[in-house]
Amino acid sequence: MSKAKGADVAITGNAFAAQITLLEDLFEVSAVNPPCHHDQSWVNKHTDKKTGKVVECNHCVRMHRADVWPSKVSRVHCESENYEMNLQIDINLQLYPLQEHDRFTLVMATTLDLNGKVSDGVYDPDPEQATLADSYEYVMHGRCFSINTEDKDKMSVLFSYGGLLMRLRGDSRNLQGFVRDSDYFLLIRRA
Repeated sequence: MSKAKGADVAITGNAFAAQITLLEDLFEVSAVNPPCHHDQSWVNKHTDKKTGKVVECNHCVRMHRADVWPSKVSRVHCESENYEMNLQIDINLQLYPLQEHDRFTLVMATTLDLNGKVSDGVYDPDPEQATLADSYEYVMHGRCFSINTEDKDKMSVLFSYGGLLMRLRGDSRNLQGFVRDSDYFLLIRRA
């Protein structure tokens, strides 16, 4: 069973998880773009010749310089199995290898603390205390920087995890809990 904001049951079986997770869904990888090279822009859209900025759907995102952008990072395209969402995420494939048709569970949470304590932005784990991250293989902390309503039923939410970008696009009922300029944890484990 999946969980979206407002659902009574979280699939983790943890009573606290229902309070801290905004979204939990199963995704399948549909494509993996190769890592960025010196002669390519990282975002798979066009470059405005006048300004030199990379433009994606009338939303400008910065172009990453190839000399500082890790060559191990690829943009992974995925489709959700439960909520008909589209996910594009930049992942370091050396740390967490993904290929086409791989399936994984993705969770978006406001904190890693199982008691719901709000994160102060400093990661200082106590080895004696369990966290939500203990159940996952790949965890990132980042910020929601844009929320776009595409029509009355669809929206896109964009996140940055230290320059690694992610876009969730889908039904606004499943994405309405996200707030611009708020911090979120992304947690992934193989299905």
